[in-house]
Amino acid sequence: MTDTSQLAILRQEHELAIALLASLQEQVRALASSSSASPSSADCQAQLSQLRSAMLLHFRIEEEGLYPDVKRIAAEGAPKVDILTAFFGDESDDDLKAHTLLRARLREAAGVFDQAQAGGMSRELASRLGNTLEMTHDLLNRHASKETTLIFPLVERLLGAAQRAAVEEKMWSLRQSAKAHLGQSPDRGRCV
Repeated sequence: MTDTSQLAILRQEHELAIALLASLQEQVRALASSSSASPSSADCQAQLSQLRSAMLLHFRIEEEGLYPDVKRIAAEGAPKVDILTAFFGDESDDDLKAHTLLRARLREAAGVFDQAQAGGMSRELASRLGNTLEMTHDLLNRHASKETTLIFPLVERLLGAAQRAAVEEKMWSLRQSAKAHLGQSPDRGRCV
């Protein structure tokens, strides 16, 4: 049986974003080498756009659903969350900073493509893009690892069933709102 909880979906999104970013890095390395088999700059730009959209949705669900709701539950003194209160406040602030840095790196990468549209993707621009993507990949790996191995398991263990269901429902609602805005199927990502 597949776990369709919102936390499981967030984990899957981490894996997909890391894989998509790694693929994009390979394509940019090929662009930088200017080999005849290089992907087009437009293909790379489309892949970056897909990555940015997916990550922005992911960030929104965490920033507007997961983190504030868990902080609120912890602040209300719910059973079993004493240990979570101080820890979660600091850690979620750290994760929000990582989101800000990741957004900046992705904007920076998009800016390189904007420059390339004006004068073509030079080796210098491809190299700069490669460095930016490498920094983004490292940051995303650390961020995803922390959430997957520390934050999400704590949420799963320390929140009661009703509390977790409320957090899951909020995340699901945010996901559906975004999908409706994008014209996607509203049933994908539904909690069971």
